[in-house]
Amino acid sequence: MNDNISVNEKESMGSVIRRLRMERDWTQEELAARLGVSGQAVSKWETGQSLPDISQVPQLARTLGVTTDELFGMEEEKYDYPTIDFQGIDPEKAWEGWQEMGRKIRECEGIDGFIWSYVYAGFKLCHPESFLYHPDHAAEVREETLRYAEPKIKRMEKNYALGHSFRCLVMELYALAGNEEKARELAAKSPPEFVSAALDMGTIYHDLGRWDLEMSALTTAGSGAVSLLLDILAQSGEAALKLGWAEEALDAAEFGIALIGLLKGAANPDRDPGSLLQIASRAAIQRGEKEQALRFLAKLAEKPKLPGAIVRRAFYVGRVGGNRANSALERAYLLRALDHPDLAPLRDEPEFQALYARAEALGEE
Repeated sequence: MNDNISVNEKESMGSVIRRLRMERDWTQEELAARLGVSGQAVSKWETGQSLPDISQVPQLARTLGVTTDELFGMEEEKYDYPTIDFQGIDPEKAWEGWQEMGRKIRECEGIDGFIWSYVYAGFKLCHPESFLYHPDHAAEVREETLRYAEPKIKRMEKNYALGHSFRCLVMELYALAGNEEKARELAAKSPPEFVSAALDMGTIYHDLGRWDLEMSALTTAGSGAVSLLLDILAQSGEAALKLGWAEEALDAAEFGIALIGLLKGAANPDRDPGSLLQIASRAAIQRGEKEQALRFLAKLAEKPKLPGAIVRRAFYVGRVGGNRANSALERAYLLRALDHPDLAPLRDEPEFQALYARAEALGEE
């Protein structure tokens, strides 16, 4: 039995992977790290020397932002479906785009990706931490998005690539609406499927004596576990700060930063310590350590990326491509991080003012 996929496609899978990777300005190594495989494996996929294992296809499609049909190079019907401002920083344009989505969604309900996009866009418009938050319409958007999304949960759960993400969106919408009971009900249905599924595949390959595939599956599980841990550290550090527990917040942030340094980004190059560095700087301020806070912020400003779950709430990332678009998002993120009220004691420091000026100029050079 062949564990790899074989398909006669109009555009080869390797060509599709290469095209989508280049649209995102990723190197083969960057895509490989997101998937928990080697750069050589990605190179072989793109040149047609081999194809991804069938267990890797859903994650590969999700990472590249396409359906599995698109990944196989299959043509699908084109829809005149709107998208919201891909820069993710203009609430009024996003509001207009979401309204147009609402008018079009009934024509496109045969495609799960469109359902997900509509709910995701609504979520961004009504979440207070989002750059797209529209206070004039937040309650209206939340109610309409929930009304539309709730009946779609069972259907979307059948979609391996989107189901868990969709359920989490609806869970947070219920939490924003103050409905703890419904939010907890959905949370109870959300085990860490990605990590456990990869571990299960590793066990299967171990029993089959397929050591190469076992190692690939375990690498994928490790990447997922590290990403989950970093999100936990960032979120727990943020919660500790709001409770006034500066020591605990600093411990969480420094542990995450040290872990990323130890891995040297191998687990996931998207995971720079951005939000962790900002949390560490705010904890240092609470402890009266301005110089240490400035050191953390200087590291944050060196090469800002869009880090974990806390920051993902801020942006509609969709299919952001090109250095200019990424720089715009990174600039918006970095300026928001520096504008945090907890950092007010640093406002008059020359080092802080220099960092802020550098952030304002990001992407303009």
